[in-house]
Amino acid sequence: MIGGVVVALLLALLTLLYLYLYRTYTFWTRRGIKQITPIPLFGSFLPVFLGRKNHGEVYHEIYYKYPDSDAVGYYQFLTPKLMIRNPALVKRVLISDFSSFRDNEIYANKKDDPFMELNPFLCRGETWKPARTSFVAGLTTSRVKSYFPLMKDTLKHLDDFLTDKLGKELEAKHFSNIFFMTLVSNTAYGLDANCFTDPNSAFRKMVDLLSKTNWQKFHNVLIIFFMQSLKTWLGYSFAPKPMQDFGARVMREVAETRVKTGTRRNDYVQCYLDRDNTVEEKVHELSNHGITFFIGGTETSSITSGNIVYDLALNQACQDRLYQELKEAYAKSPELDCDTLLNLPYLNKVFEESSRKNHVFYALPKVCTKNVTFEIDGNELDIAPGQLVMIPSMEIQMDAKYYPDPDVFDPERFNEENKRARPEVTFMPFGEGPRICAGMNFGILQVKIFLSHLVYNYKILPTAKSAAKLSYSKHSYFAIPDHNQFVKLVRRTH
Repeated sequence: MIGGVVVALLLALLTLLYLYLYRTYTFWTRRGIKQITPIPLFGSFLPVFLGRKNHGEVYHEIYYKYPDSDAVGYYQFLTPKLMIRNPALVKRVLISDFSSFRDNEIYANKKDDPFMELNPFLCRGETWKPARTSFVAGLTTSRVKSYFPLMKDTLKHLDDFLTDKLGKELEAKHFSNIFFMTLVSNTAYGLDANCFTDPNSAFRKMVDLLSKTNWQKFHNVLIIFFMQSLKTWLGYSFAPKPMQDFGARVMREVAETRVKTGTRRNDYVQCYLDRDNTVEEKVHELSNHGITFFIGGTETSSITSGNIVYDLALNQACQDRLYQELKEAYAKSPELDCDTLLNLPYLNKVFEESSRKNHVFYALPKVCTKNVTFEIDGNELDIAPGQLVMIPSMEIQMDAKYYPDPDVFDPERFNEENKRARPEVTFMPFGEGPRICAGMNFGILQVKIFLSHLVYNYKILPTAKSAAKLSYSKHSYFAIPDHNQFVKLVRRTH
């Protein structure tokens, strides 16, 4: 009798589970949208959960499953999500219908991320705009240009580091990373640091906390980036707590010392110290923005620069052309002023082409904030607040419809004629619209300072370990190459 009751309960539970999963996983088909067949409980993310594929590889499969569709439905574990493929719809999400997609999917809260509540990428609702305004106050075009001398000072540390390493195998992202750690510590944190000479420096340890992966951290990343409700319930922080605590402590010490001594320095810190508010308010803003600056200014810039250095090593003709442009620029202006650097045509093309080919992020995840209707494959789809959508930015930038032979490194894709011939919003390495990367101008300038100095003074060569095509880590949210980008540097004799 008891056994029969148990069996009946189990059957009832299994039936309820089946009905729940059936309703969950027919969300898109019931709305007339083509969808990827899900695996129960995991949706399309079982290979990611098992560490067999990164989420970029999963997005690649989804993107090309229905190559003529405007959008494709899939499931992020139990959550329905819509991949927007059509550039016209991408423009609506990011620009023209921005008010309906104001929030990013990924967010932080004050309780778990006390020093990231003002991060302009992670803020939601009414807080994102004032938070962004506060963050970019120190990153206006004129202010970024004023940091130019401090940025250039970092180059002498790079040259010292490379002195005894010429002709030897180097890993591009590794020395790029140390360079940007040093640069950001000088311009954002107001410290005269040299991360090249101190492998145990606190800034290098901060980067290790952020970028090094293991199995436990990998699954933490899965929860933080792909299971927002579970992340909040478990109290996971977006950035490692030791990194947040260190960054906040350094900013507090720098700010309080300057206020006490009256010391001034033309850097990001000084911008906030000159504002008309209390010391505590200044320290609070700086503590938040310092962490944001460190993550955006080191990890993403080092990935970008490592990729460009590697592309130039594998494409010597492009490197030679860039060197000739730099040689002419340095001949006219030996110090290579900021405006000249930012407006070098071929350097711009190299930067844009490598950014197209090697994205830092696989996608731009958004959440609907206001009812909107899209026409998808001839059918009207009502998108309600809370619905997750995703812009597959890497796949769009590698789509042969917009960029023929997409694996080929060809900076001329970004001449004016070719740019005009492409649909809008098919190039978005910094995002697009009102929530475009808040630190874009700073990031572009520091990467160009690094690259122009490197290419003008050193010839970048491939090694026997240089792979023709990059593959990416399966354990990181960023698109980080999973093998070392080995190059050799040889000093040029102009």
